[in-house]
Amino acid sequence: MAAGKNTAHFRLAAIAALLLTTCSAQNNVAIMGSLQNTHDSAGFGYGTVENQSSRPSLGGGVEYRMAWGNNGISAVYHLGITDAKFTSQYGIVQWGFLRQEINGGYVRTWRRGESPVTSYAKAGAGVFVTGDGVFAGEHSGLDHQFEIVTEGGTEVRLRQGLSLRSGCAFHFFRAPNFSDPQYRGGRTVMVEPRLGIVWSWR
Repeated sequence: MAAGKNTAHFRLAAIAALLLTTCSAQNNVAIMGSLQNTHDSAGFGYGTVENQSSRPSLGGGVEYRMAWGNNGISAVYHLGITDAKFTSQYGIVQWGFLRQEINGGYVRTWRRGESPVTSYAKAGAGVFVTGDGVFAGEHSGLDHQFEIVTEGGTEVRLRQGLSLRSGCAFHFFRAPNFSDPQYRGGRTVMVEPRLGIVWSWR
C-alpha cells in the first residue's frame, strides 16, 4: 500500500515539474523554406562502383523550439522532392522521389544586450525517409538513414513575437539504397541554407 502511494506521489510530482518547466520556457515555431544540395557519393552494388547524386531541390518544413535562457531543444519536420541518379559502367539510371526528415537537437543562443539580432548554433540527430518514386513503372522502395545534423544562423526580431530566421544546416548520412539489398550507398553530406518566419510566445 505504501509503495503504491509513493508511486502515485512520484507521478504527480513528475507531472507538476513537467508543467512548471513547460510554462517557464520560451516557445517558438518557425515555417522554413530551404535549398538542399547533396554532395555526390560513391556506392557499391552489382559488382561495380556507382556514382550516386541528387539534383539541388527546394523544400519546406516546420521547426519547434523550447528554450530556457540561452539553452533549448528543437524538433524539425521537413519535406522535399528531389531525384536519385546512379552512374556506372552499365549506364545511367534516374528517377524522382520524396524525401522526408525528422530530427531533434540541442540549441544554444547568443545575444548582445538589447540587440534585435540573436545568433544560434544547433547540433542533433534524426532520420531521413526516402522513397515513393517511380522507375520503369515500378515504385522505388522506401529507405531510412540515420543522420547527424549541425546548424548555425541568426534571428532578427521584426516586432514583438515575430522574427526572421536564416541559417545553414549540414546533414551527415549514408546515401539511401531504396530497399535494394545488393547496393550500399556511400557517406555524404547535404548542405541546406534555410530561411523562415518565427512566431514566439511563453
